[in-house]
Amino acid sequence: MSVFKFIRLDKLRPPEFDAHQTPNEAADNELAESIRTHGILEPLLVRDTSTGLEIIFGKRRFRMAQRVGLSAAPCMITKATDSEAETFKIHENIKRLPMGHVDQSLTFQHLRVKFKMTEQQISTLVGKSIAYVSQHLSLLQSEPVLVESVRDGRLNFSIARELMQIDDKEELQRLLRYARDEGATAETVHLWVMQYKHDKALEGPTVVDESITAPPSSPREYLVVCEMCEQTTRIIDIKIIRACIACHKIVFDAIFARKTEIPVNPSPQTSTDSADGPPDP
Repeated sequence: MSVFKFIRLDKLRPPEFDAHQTPNEAADNELAESIRTHGILEPLLVRDTSTGLEIIFGKRRFRMAQRVGLSAAPCMITKATDSEAETFKIHENIKRLPMGHVDQSLTFQHLRVKFKMTEQQISTLVGKSIAYVSQHLSLLQSEPVLVESVRDGRLNFSIARELMQIDDKEELQRLLRYARDEGATAETVHLWVMQYKHDKALEGPTVVDESITAPPSSPREYLVVCEMCEQTTRIIDIKIIRACIACHKIVFDAIFARKTEIPVNPSPQTSTDSADGPPDP
């Protein structure tokens, strides 16, 4: 049975694992202003442990209450095991402030390491597919630059999921730079990855002859067909244009007209020349 009471903030202890590790200053400021104006409208959920009262969920409310100078917060004290407390926190985090992909990855890893949960068990707990859980766990094993690009929002998870398949560090960083800086779509990056895998399969196993000093290899160049001129072009020379359907049609109509030497929007003829000369007035 839960017990309700106001508890001094200095008597509360934040949870051992914080699911929201990526800062969200805008959301924090909004919550702080709400607490400053209206107070804490919903109690924190806490549990009594051997080391004191631990917050199960409500850490953001706890921190913002400290920020605005409150001395106590309304709390519901309940009994919960470590595993039960984690379950409460997962569902609270999903409901209140959706976690970013890196924070989700760290949460799944925490559940797997601390509670020895399988991907199937984590999947059932959070209501996501096993593949979703597995892909997020794999993200943490990727290159740090890939993880940070997802964390700071410069790269969406769909693209990161494609790039995780690149096992060459230099190629990964090169394609990541193109994807991040040129605004490539997940579909485009998928084609890059497929081409990388195809090229790698054609290379076959490499036999190193230490008696021969090989010249430094040049960077691999990926080629694509330009949708406008239909010429084979290096990916590094391709620029991505985001256009609405109407503008996209105008561009391609213009290209087609240029190829066929037909005006895109021929002006209507107000008069017709005859072979015998100008028309009668």
